[in-house]
Amino acid sequence: MILNSVKKQAEKEKVGAELTALKAQINPHFLFNTLNSIYYMSIQKSDDAPETIIKLSDLMRFVLTETQAQFIPLNKEIECINQYIDLQAMRLPKKTVVDFKVKGDVEQQIIAPLMLLPFVENAFKHGVSTHVESKILIHLDVKRDWLLFHAENKKEHQTIKKSTRIGLSNVVRRLELTYPQKHNLKIDESGNTFKVDLKINLS
Repeated sequence: MILNSVKKQAEKEKVGAELTALKAQINPHFLFNTLNSIYYMSIQKSDDAPETIIKLSDLMRFVLTETQAQFIPLNKEIECINQYIDLQAMRLPKKTVVDFKVKGDVEQQIIAPLMLLPFVENAFKHGVSTHVESKILIHLDVKRDWLLFHAENKKEHQTIKKSTRIGLSNVVRRLELTYPQKHNLKIDESGNTFKVDLKINLS
């Protein structure tokens, strides 16, 4: 019994250490992409740059504080996504349409931090064209204890970079560790669209 208890504790600590390492990989990647947006605006001498820096400050505060917890209120994750979309909207071409919808009771649920944002980042990174109209769909629905998340974008950049692959692999591994047997993830890259459908049992 003692050996089994020690073994379980060791496995728990191993999983915890791996999750910590995975989140440490997410944070710089997230901030690097955001800084790129501000750099672009500074080159264009945009009047929106000061407001963008404030939004970045809020996002950094979220990444550096909230992500230390194992779980956070779902509405905080949604607020972070909203801030990220607002930040991106300041530099997006006018032909870009962002359809972000949230349904259901999000006030009573908790989620592992930065579990959804990598998919949102991916949609913006590869779904925006400077030449033709682009549409990005991000839909989130809570039904009882289930979170249903859908992200979809046209693949404007056909070759997905290695860094993006790493980011996606990272979040897939975090899902496996945090929600074993309690989630279903489907990623469809066929044709000219990139679709993500994620279901998580939050109970």
